[in-house]
Amino acid sequence: MSPLIEFSVLALLFVVTFVSSAASSRARNFVVPFVVGITTGLFAVQLANIHVFTPIVIAWFLARAGRREVNLRWSVFALPLACAPVALTVFFGDLVVNPNLALQLMSFALCAACIVGAWRADTHRPLFLGLLTATTASASLGLLQVAHIVPTDLWHVEVSALGRPTGFYPEPDWLGMYAGVGVLLAWRLPLPAKIRILVILINLSALVLAFARAAWLGFGVAAAVAVVVWLIQRNHSEPIMGNGQSGRLRSLFFTLVALVTAVIALPDLRRDLVTRLNSTLTAQAGDVSAQARVEQNRTLSALADSAPWYGHGLSSSGRVGVSGIFYSAQSTNSVASNWALGLWVDSAWLSVPLLALITVLLIARIKHIEGSLLLVVLTSSFFSNAFFQPLTWTLLAVTLATFNRHRDTKRAIDSEATRRLPDRASLSPAMKHRPLR
Repeated sequence: MSPLIEFSVLALLFVVTFVSSAASSRARNFVVPFVVGITTGLFAVQLANIHVFTPIVIAWFLARAGRREVNLRWSVFALPLACAPVALTVFFGDLVVNPNLALQLMSFALCAACIVGAWRADTHRPLFLGLLTATTASASLGLLQVAHIVPTDLWHVEVSALGRPTGFYPEPDWLGMYAGVGVLLAWRLPLPAKIRILVILINLSALVLAFARAAWLGFGVAAAVAVVVWLIQRNHSEPIMGNGQSGRLRSLFFTLVALVTAVIALPDLRRDLVTRLNSTLTAQAGDVSAQARVEQNRTLSALADSAPWYGHGLSSSGRVGVSGIFYSAQSTNSVASNWALGLWVDSAWLSVPLLALITVLLIARIKHIEGSLLLVVLTSSFFSNAFFQPLTWTLLAVTLATFNRHRDTKRAIDSEATRRLPDRASLSPAMKHRPLR
């Protein structure tokens, strides 16, 4: 009866979301996008191997479509069309492990299309507030785990003397990545100063204590790029540094004070942090985890070199396991640790449209909040792959929707400016010879 119960719960979520979206403008414009943001940050919440994110997004889109509030333009179909060649490789790949991964990929692409189709200018804030709520709740649970207030087993005491917390997620690496996303959200979103200080303090503390090097690297790259973009386009970009009254600088100050206090009071934590930081960019001889990732990438590269032009088939990169071991007979894993290299192993040249679309979206929106968040996730996914999680596809959908809206707005402004230019035929003879400025 368990599968029947799970599908019943999914159906109930779909119906409730559809009815509430269809009945109330507030639900369509704030409540449901807020819930979508929450489910985006809770990828481990699944029923019958389906993320609860999926029925909620589809119901939201259908409710908007029923009221003719969707815009079916090219951007809605961009991600599904780019993903289709990758998904089709499960039918002719020679090393396919899990054909159902194609269904998961197309399901995420469909959900992303639904978000793009249902997107409005006022969707941005509630969706990201929901995601921030989920990351902050998970980070808070992680801090309670470290303090032993919540009695859960902590990971890798050989890495961190305090133990690595997990929050709502299966592994500490995911807590670190989502906490990094939460820090950037709290920094960039318009929030009251006191709430911003608290939320940044919680998420940044969880990011540090998770000891997730992939998350540290992703967060560091995104923060550095954001600062560089702000310096180059200071007068035209979104505010990054803010002012003291916004709570940004105070939150950073309080977090640094808390971190310095903890490092001084706990010598073991100081030692573990220094060791972990030193091994973030280099794979040291005694670092088993880093050496394993090096071997995984080496085996994935060799597997990619042996692939035909259409790849070995989606999920075949999952045959590369811990320490680069290749499982020729069977594998319980379907996804590589490196998202880009894994895609190339799976589908080779058929993945080029998807990789190109992701690259264009990332570059086009890099100075905006969704671009920074996507950079965190994609950089982290070179080591801990989050490509098959709702977060990645929600951010791709937001970058696509805002990129498309930005181009429409710019085109409308240019059109309006052109329309307001005087008609030269109506000018006097003396004015006709003057250049239009």
